[in-house]
Amino acid sequence: MIQRWSIARKIMLGFALGPIALIVIGLISYTNTNRMLATQRIVANTYAVRNALHRVEIDLVNAESGQRGYLLTGKADYLKPYQQAQSAVGGSMDALDKAVAGEPQQEGRAATIRSLSNQKLAELAETLNFAHTRSLGAAIALVRSNRGESIMEQIRGQFNDALAEQRRIEQQRYADDARAAAWSLGVTIYGTLVIVVILCVAGVLLTRTVSGPLEEAVLALTSASAEILVGTTQQASGVQEQAAAVTETVATIEQISQTAESSNDRAKAVAESSLRAVDNGVAGRRAVDETVTVMGDVKTRTESIANSILALAEQAQAIGEIIAVVNNVADQTNILAFNAAIEASRAGEQGKGFGVVASEIKSLAEQSKKATVQVRQILGEIQRATNSAVIATEHGAKTVDEALHTVHQADEAIRALTDIVSDAARSATQISASANQQSIGMAQIQRAMRDISDTTAQSLASTRQTEQAARDLDAVGSRLAELLRGATA
Repeated sequence: MIQRWSIARKIMLGFALGPIALIVIGLISYTNTNRMLATQRIVANTYAVRNALHRVEIDLVNAESGQRGYLLTGKADYLKPYQQAQSAVGGSMDALDKAVAGEPQQEGRAATIRSLSNQKLAELAETLNFAHTRSLGAAIALVRSNRGESIMEQIRGQFNDALAEQRRIEQQRYADDARAAAWSLGVTIYGTLVIVVILCVAGVLLTRTVSGPLEEAVLALTSASAEILVGTTQQASGVQEQAAAVTETVATIEQISQTAESSNDRAKAVAESSLRAVDNGVAGRRAVDETVTVMGDVKTRTESIANSILALAEQAQAIGEIIAVVNNVADQTNILAFNAAIEASRAGEQGKGFGVVASEIKSLAEQSKKATVQVRQILGEIQRATNSAVIATEHGAKTVDEALHTVHQADEAIRALTDIVSDAARSATQISASANQQSIGMAQIQRAMRDISDTTAQSLASTRQTEQAARDLDAVGSRLAELLRGATA
């Protein structure tokens, strides 16, 4: 069955025997090492149990010593060991319970020790209570009853049994470790010898079963690698020439692509300028329309102002006529006042009051006349200004008409210019779109040529790698042939 296996399976079998044996030895060593580590933990736990038992014993002895010192001397200072031990016994018992966890017999002993310790502390407390409430003699008599000593003997017996059990567990674990160590050592020594023998036998068998087919394969490999080397060398030369041609083509296309991009940018700039010119033309037309509207409003307002000024002139003329009437009334009032003054002088004393009134009326008539003269002067100035305003308004109206005519002409010119610029913008946009499509096409051609160039470079690199691999394969074949000839010799 083994003769029909392939060379790879035979070699794998030969090399797998050693690791399998090492794995078995390693598993055995691992198991024994874990047992030794467990033994170390048990030994450490044994020390913890001993330490806890020792602390409990010390606490009880300290409590008993403090009690007896107080009974002998009657001094309260001797109670300090008792008081300290009384507060420490609980912690020591907790440490003992934790150390013996997992060992049923030791847990039972720990419970018994806790109970006896409580009884001992109760006996000590009772003795001290007798000393406080009765007398020291009564407390000493209670001590001589040996009840406390009996409890301590029971506690010591439990301590000894617990320590003996820990020593038994420790010795048993040491014996198991010794057997495991001996078994591990034997497996390591004899397993190593077996591995060496197996590997030697496997090496001889592999050499006999593999060398013949391997020689034939090496000869075939050498022949094939030589043929492959010749073919790959020729292929590498052809691919290198193709790569050079593709590189030149790519450079030319890149120049064309740059030119197309430049043309596209210029076409876009022209199109954008044309669009801006169209926008400016539209804005100009809008401004002209607004100007026409504003000039119409100005014309309307100018005509309204002219009409208002004419009405003002007419009213000023009417006021002048009214002032003339007022002036005549003032002259007549002045004459009447003069006549009244003459009549008052004739009347003597009775006409003095009337003369005063006539004098005041005369003064008012003169003031009215002076005021009418001033008003007439002001109206004269207003009429002259009004005439100038009427002339200026008529001139402004003519100017507005001329401006409206000019604005209409500018509107027609801007409309014609806007139409021309719009046609140019549409043409520039079409040119930009065509240039953009041309630029996109050139970019696609450029990417395609770069892909071809990259593919050609990769093909060249792969061909060179194949050529180098063929050379390496030829060298390996020659080296294998030399090794096989040396092994056969």
